[in-house]
Amino acid sequence: KGGFNQCVVVEGGTQAWAQLLVPRRMPGLPEGLSGWQLQRPAKACLSYVIGVPGHGCVVVDPARFPDPYVELATEHGMTIKYVVDTHVHADHVTGGPALADAVGATYSVPIEDTGGATPFPNDPLEDGQTLDLGPIQLEVLGIKMPGHTPGTTCLLVPGHALLSGDTVFVRGVGRPDLTGKADELARELYHSVHEKLRPLDPATQVFPAHWSSAEEMGTDGL
Repeated sequence: KGGFNQCVVVEGGTQAWAQLLVPRRMPGLPEGLSGWQLQRPAKACLSYVIGVPGHGCVVVDPARFPDPYVELATEHGMTIKYVVDTHVHADHVTGGPALADAVGATYSVPIEDTGGATPFPNDPLEDGQTLDLGPIQLEVLGIKMPGHTPGTTCLLVPGHALLSGDTVFVRGVGRPDLTGKADELARELYHSVHEKLRPLDPATQVFPAHWSSAEEMGTDGL
């Protein structure tokens, strides 16, 4: 009495649920560039693969399970050339260093978030740096986006898409209080949003690293 009317058994149990990544094709990218948002329902995390089929791609904010990214890239004939964490994640373990090591890619995480050093190879992205994916280049937003963390770095496909990490979400902004510098980072987050994000082309779609509820998703699942 008072129990569940319907129960669902997930094949593989809780471990399979924790590792589930659901790829969704990203709309509105320039011709020749393809992208996928990989949704992790167990933690409401979002990661991304963007690249040129037949050439190179970049994986952004990967979960700690590398196989889905490798399989997706292979399916479309892409070589994973770059693996990027927009920031150090406080709520989940990144698979970035392990994925980069497994495929021989360049790994990047903001040095401001790591205390100045990492126990693994790290080539932090510079302001204005472009990632060579082949015939089309993916441009890194030409400024750091501090606020959620001191070194947060967003990726921009100019006029088309911004991978915002935890800087902005569908219904709000990232928390500035996770590093013990809430006042300082709250000010930086304000300036990042008003001085760096606001001037972007209004047609730019924002793809964050998290969602809070299914109500935030459109009819296409994104």
